[in-house]
Amino acid sequence: MKKIFSLIIAVAAVAMFTACDKETKSPYEAPAVTVEVIATDVIFEPEGGEGTIDFNAAGSVTATSNKDWCSVSVSGYKATVTVGEWVNLEPRYAVVTLKSGAYSVDVTVQQKGFKSVAFPYNSLRIKKEGGSTSFPYEYDKTMSATSSEGWATVEVTESALTITATENATTSPRNASVDWNLGASLGTVDVWQYGQFAENTSWNASYDGEYNYSGTYYSIITIDGPGYYDFFVGNASALASADDVESNILEYIDENLAWAASNGYTPQDLYYDESDSWLYPSINTPGEYKIVLFEVNEDYVPTGKFQTFDAKVVAPPTYEDFLGKWTLESNDGSVETWEITADQTGSSYLISGINGVTVLYNVTLKVPATYSNGTMSVSARRGLGTYTNSSGYEVNFTLCGIYLNSAGTKYRVTPSATGTYALFTATLNEDKDKLTLTPAAYASSPTGAFTGMQYYGVYINDSGSTAAYYYNGNKNTPLPQVADKVGGTGGGGGTVDKYSKWLGSWTIDRQGTTDTWEISQKVKDQSYTITGIEGHGAGYFGSGNETEAVFDAETGNLQLFEQELPNVITNSAEEEVTVCLYARFVYSNGTTYYNGKGDKIFDAAMAEDGKSATLTPGGWTYQGTTYDFVDFLYYGMVEDKVKYWWCDGVTTLIPNTLTSGTASAPQASYGTGFTMTKNAAESATKAGSIRTLGPGNVSTDKNEVYKETTPRFAKVR
Repeated sequence: MKKIFSLIIAVAAVAMFTACDKETKSPYEAPAVTVEVIATDVIFEPEGGEGTIDFNAAGSVTATSNKDWCSVSVSGYKATVTVGEWVNLEPRYAVVTLKSGAYSVDVTVQQKGFKSVAFPYNSLRIKKEGGSTSFPYEYDKTMSATSSEGWATVEVTESALTITATENATTSPRNASVDWNLGASLGTVDVWQYGQFAENTSWNASYDGEYNYSGTYYSIITIDGPGYYDFFVGNASALASADDVESNILEYIDENLAWAASNGYTPQDLYYDESDSWLYPSINTPGEYKIVLFEVNEDYVPTGKFQTFDAKVVAPPTYEDFLGKWTLESNDGSVETWEITADQTGSSYLISGINGVTVLYNVTLKVPATYSNGTMSVSARRGLGTYTNSSGYEVNFTLCGIYLNSAGTKYRVTPSATGTYALFTATLNEDKDKLTLTPAAYASSPTGAFTGMQYYGVYINDSGSTAAYYYNGNKNTPLPQVADKVGGTGGGGGTVDKYSKWLGSWTIDRQGTTDTWEISQKVKDQSYTITGIEGHGAGYFGSGNETEAVFDAETGNLQLFEQELPNVITNSAEEEVTVCLYARFVYSNGTTYYNGKGDKIFDAAMAEDGKSATLTPGGWTYQGTTYDFVDFLYYGMVEDKVKYWWCDGVTTLIPNTLTSGTASAPQASYGTGFTMTKNAAESATKAGSIRTLGPGNVSTDKNEVYKETTPRFAKVR
């Protein structure tokens, strides 16, 4: 039953009526007004149509509309309203006025807008193989679309526009326009299809190698010719074939376009042009790479032409790579062996064996060297050692330089101060097994490059004059030359398989207390560095004591000797305390002693599975009797070798055998026994690409690495 409404229109009053639903006048109420609306049907859908207004009137009635799109006519007691199609999203309204004599009534007419979401698509890029791409939309009415090219066809449904491209068999990209109309909106999808890709050799482009700039390696690509192009750096293994190169180019372009769109840049901001004579692909990690240079058109669409260049970045030598023994041939044909040992870890070395001598006149001579950014340097040095001659004079030995002037005259240059003259620099090859020595130039008059070096002795005589004393004859070490690493070809892990098996993390079980020893390479194929011994934590001596162990190449065993460590601390009495690793033994009378004479603490033999080891203790021999060491610990020794303190009283027992993580019974109840078990190796694989922010438009000045006028992504794949 419909609701019944009545409206009384007073004299000289104008009644306003807006109807949303049909309304029916009750037949039981007599009309009391001159014009009265009884029912309406004037809410229209976007397609338009006809509606009606039913009314009662005492006299004739006229009807008018205030909008052109809405027309109205009257027949009897009914007005017919007609509206056309409405294609906008917003609704629209008109007012129809019914009038009889001096009286009138208004009725509002509403037409709904179309329901729709935006159609934001304006570009499409398709691979050479072709295929279909659908663009969804929501609208009350089906859109219309046409294509400008036959190879790109369109299909329209009530919910999607689908564009299909056939295969492009040419070597050039092609373009089509798809025009669409959606109600009151219209637009164009710009369709690009890539062509066939092929290696291009016609460009005047060349690869000029890498150089190091503030820790980042830059390859230099020189291009001489017009056009538009871009580039990226990829791992060589990921770009092994032409198909790999093509797929990476397309992926790189898609990512750049997405980045540009989200940051307010156009495709034209992404490419380089002929004004960029030099490009600088950056590489932050050592490895083997390919640099991919590819051509694009003005819409940043690849033309299919590309060129690749092989690039290789080798990590600069580390401080540790120079350590060890090196052999080299002297100018008289004899072979010298230099041993480079650590001085200040990370910055300096000591070299023994230069000029074929370790001891000269009973003086041990070790030459200081410095390390910086992958290079070792040696300078002329004073104060290498002193010797008192038969006349009672103190002779001070110096390493001096030898050079020939332009006339071929030999000169010996003795430094006026330590390190006055640089003699040579030493660099390592890629395999870290050859040391190349490059002579420095003597800049003073007469000038000339150093050709060698030798020792020289100087003393002050009774008259106060400086007098030359001994030097190593005319023997000198010529420069430049190459030194060969003794015992291996370099690189982490060593070249001897038994040596490398000891590297890694080991778990030590000291009867309930678990420690972790980290065994790392010190001198490849010769020695190790062990941290974590005795689980001492900070103790008195600080954390991370680095203890040296030796590799026995003949047996493949790891050996630990008593030693002084480089750690020196200051105690409360402001005395310098040297940290030492000592072993303890039990004398025949039952008294325990700490040895501290540099003897072998233990010899460790690895099981075949590489996961456990058998330890044989060393010992101290006195009057024909050997007393096995039972444990070892850190000691602190002041200058006069008086015991200072030990590391928290923690000792480590040396068992007779050690297999599969079980220790034999201890020889005596001193300290706590331990087992030694190799920890499983850990590895991690990082998925995805490494992205670095690369240069934008690059200056043509080779002295300027790059200037970022436009932010760019350079991808390392």
